[in-house]
Amino acid sequence: SDRETFEIVRNDDEPNRVRIRAPNGLFLQAISETVVLADYQGSSWDDNDPSVFKMNVLTGSILRGEYQITNGYGPDKAPKIMQDHWKTYITEDDFKFMSENGLNGVPIAVSVTLYEAICLCNGSRVIASKEKEITDWKKLHKICLYCCCGIIAGIVSGLLGLGGGFILGPLFLELGIPPQVASATSTFAMVFSSSMSVVQYYLLERFPVPYASYFILIATIAALTGQHVVRKIIAILGRASIIIFVLAFTIFLSAISLGGVGIGNMVEKMENNEHMGFRNICHQS
Repeated sequence: SDRETFEIVRNDDEPNRVRIRAPNGLFLQAISETVVLADYQGSSWDDNDPSVFKMNVLTGSILRGEYQITNGYGPDKAPKIMQDHWKTYITEDDFKFMSENGLNGVPIAVSVTLYEAICLCNGSRVIASKEKEITDWKKLHKICLYCCCGIIAGIVSGLLGLGGGFILGPLFLELGIPPQVASATSTFAMVFSSSMSVVQYYLLERFPVPYASYFILIATIAALTGQHVVRKIIAILGRASIIIFVLAFTIFLSAISLGGVGIGNMVEKMENNEHMGFRNICHQS
């Protein structure tokens, strides 16, 4: 038979008390525990009214995410909608596509690193801030140390989902790099890694251009404003340490925010018995 649409009518005073109107204009009423008829014409909301039902809205993991979408659209529309949604996931085939088409930033990163290391060793390139050059780059172990720090920062940023420059900033300061140079280098690292990701996502058709353009505009304005303000403050105070304080405050605020949000989401998932994302590291056939 053809499918029919039923209308839920709520009580204005008690929204959880509802009546179900059938396509014939009459309400459903419970004749017995197993029989329901669509022939009620009354308008009462009393407890003994057979057409009044109590509706409980389920919360938690039952009506969230994909469950809510499939329940809302029904068996006809839900499969197509969910298939289109699943196509946006990054799968193993996407990594094969990147590998086969040369979308790999490792050769570029290694080439740039070797070029800069050679330039620092032969003296054709220096690290300087306000005409104060750092010239102790003749020792090979110093360059190897900085390369290892960059690799570790990349691994940590990949595991935690943070920008590599966000980790390189305090690392450079600990190694004695001037604040201006540390800030500029870490920012360039973030731009470099982010640009590679942008190209990959765009080629994989995972890139919402209007959404990204909005963020690019906001980030550019914020960066120029912040740079101008910090430059003015340094000129007034004569101390570049203001960059260190700003960086430390940003890291502290980010740690509190990320930790708080993460703990909140974890507690909510535990209460709703949702999947935490952890799986068995052993292969399951």
